[in-house]
Amino acid sequence: MPHSAADFLLSALATLGRQRSVPAGTVLFYHGEKPDRLFWALRGELHLVRFGADGASMVLQRCRRGPLAEGSLFSRHYHCDGVAAAATTLIAIPRTRFLDAFADPQFGRAYAQWLSGTVRELRTHCERLSLRRAPDRVEHYLNEHVSFDYGRGQCSLKDWATQLGLSHESLYRTLASMEADGRIMRDGGSVRLAAGTRAGRS
Repeated sequence: MPHSAADFLLSALATLGRQRSVPAGTVLFYHGEKPDRLFWALRGELHLVRFGADGASMVLQRCRRGPLAEGSLFSRHYHCDGVAAAATTLIAIPRTRFLDAFADPQFGRAYAQWLSGTVRELRTHCERLSLRRAPDRVEHYLNEHVSFDYGRGQCSLKDWATQLGLSHESLYRTLASMEADGRIMRDGGSVRLAAGTRAGRS
């Protein structure tokens, strides 16, 4: 999304709702409750969690920036729980105010552009998960994002392993092997592809 559209959207959302900081473990809503607010993450991490009949939990959405369970605004009740997995800064926007904002064509276009970018990211993520080999997933990610930074108070390698659909042990072994082969470089908590490396290389 162009910066102007992104800036407009965030500015508009800030006027529609109230910014809050919530500690890790905060439950924003429970399964079965009527959706009355949209929660838009600015920093931190929110999870959409569903519990099975056996009590086991499944994370259906990990949200570090953007809306959590926005589709539920058009449902009669939430189908999952919304939880802050880490200390999170968010904007809580009343449902009616958010939906009324679409009467402004500029807001509608900005939100549509944001959704378009999200769809592209999801398609890329699905493509990455379809790759069978762990090194290919790492290279695919780094070709798309340039680097993964985990040493500056951002995501951990365990978080990255989850994004890649790998166990953290598998990721650690993969990074060590790729670094030894000269396929990646690690420096100060950052992982990058070595010059000339391309995704899908065997």
